[in-house]
Amino acid sequence: MLTVLRTSRISLRGQARSSESNQLTYQPSRTFLNLFDKEDSSDKKSAKKASHVSPSFFEKATQSFKEALSNTLNDQMESERGQMMKIVKKKEELAMTSFTLGQYQKALENYKGILLLLREFSEENDPKLAHYLHKIGDIYFEVHEWDQAINHYEQSLEILVDGLGEKDDKVARGYFLLGMCNIKQKNYPEAINNYKKALEIYLEDENSGNQNAIASCYSMLAESYLYFGRHEEVYECTQSLLHILRRMYKDEKLEEQNDPLMNQYYLNLGTSLAYSTQDYAKATQYLSYYLKSQLHINGERSLGAAGCYLKMGQIKALEGCDQEAIQLVERTLEITRRIAGNQHKLVGSGYNALGTIYLQQKDHQGALEYFEKAKKFFEEEISLERIICQQNIAMALYEQGMYEAAIDNFELAIAERAQFFEGLEETDLETGILYSYIMACYYNQKDYHGAMEYYAKALGTRLLWSTQGI
Repeated sequence: MLTVLRTSRISLRGQARSSESNQLTYQPSRTFLNLFDKEDSSDKKSAKKASHVSPSFFEKATQSFKEALSNTLNDQMESERGQMMKIVKKKEELAMTSFTLGQYQKALENYKGILLLLREFSEENDPKLAHYLHKIGDIYFEVHEWDQAINHYEQSLEILVDGLGEKDDKVARGYFLLGMCNIKQKNYPEAINNYKKALEIYLEDENSGNQNAIASCYSMLAESYLYFGRHEEVYECTQSLLHILRRMYKDEKLEEQNDPLMNQYYLNLGTSLAYSTQDYAKATQYLSYYLKSQLHINGERSLGAAGCYLKMGQIKALEGCDQEAIQLVERTLEITRRIAGNQHKLVGSGYNALGTIYLQQKDHQGALEYFEKAKKFFEEEISLERIICQQNIAMALYEQGMYEAAIDNFELAIAERAQFFEGLEETDLETGILYSYIMACYYNQKDYHGAMEYYAKALGTRLLWSTQGI
């Protein structure tokens, strides 16, 4: 079967011009006419000879013509394909250079030009198309156009899955990058799903040199769970991460590596351990590894060290060691003010921590004063720290029996969480807890209808979370 992908316009146009210039008119030969109209034939001998031509002669002639035409067209296509690949190579060099220099619009134009050329000659599931769709996704990622990045990563992933199956490392990389975009959009449930898909593929063959990729998956899963306060999952992911890192470092003591990224893992692990298992001694030990690395690099002139003292203070507060907790938080404030001034947001975090300690001591007035001071540091934009301040204010009012004011502040915290997590309040466990407190406020006011309404909301949030499989 002959497949004609492109004809030569040059040769056809050339023939047309030649015909016009010479004013030629096609005249069939008498012999040819005799084949169809014997009565008009004046050359009976030729007609008689033609009548004996076998039908197979025409079939062979037609086949020979088709083969010649096919060979000509294939040669022409190969020539055009060669020219096209030269253009692709040049455009790719320009795109790579532009991307490196941060000239993303130029890079985007060249990669899109490559796609147009390739689609003219390639099958729909050509891996080259997946490669350049991925490159375009990378550009949109760099310029923070997350929807466009997701769109191109998904197109690339569809081609890769079709051609390579679900278990290829390139497919895993696609899921990982989708998770990164989801994180940027604060769509943490979807990020968790994509990181899990990537991790499952990488874990199929742990010894294939994928250790860095596996470690990255565990790290990003821990970060995603941390946003939801899912400290048990954070702890499990970070433990798995450290197991991988020990293998990469050949069982050397990780705390002796003085690697900033690794010590960040210890910081996360210590924080999550405190909340998930209440093993405060072990949590403090992990935090001390991070603190040691910070002090080794900058001494106490380090905001990293200041932040670590804050977390240690929060853990001491959880242990009920309020005086030690206050001393550690005040040390945070001292270092931060000395290095970055009194307006740094870490000062606001310190005030929030002090308010929590006073709330734990049932000093509601002192707690409210610190929470209100803390909230002023985060007024510019909605952040988790600001939301936590709002929740703490609501809790202080609730514990004083000021239920109407507490409801207003709980509702404000829920609205800010919905905005921060872009409408994911229906599957946000923390939102479910806030609904429970509003339910208790109504119940304590003997407004049972309001209590039942918020009980249903709280229950629905927990059920929806469980059905996400997260």
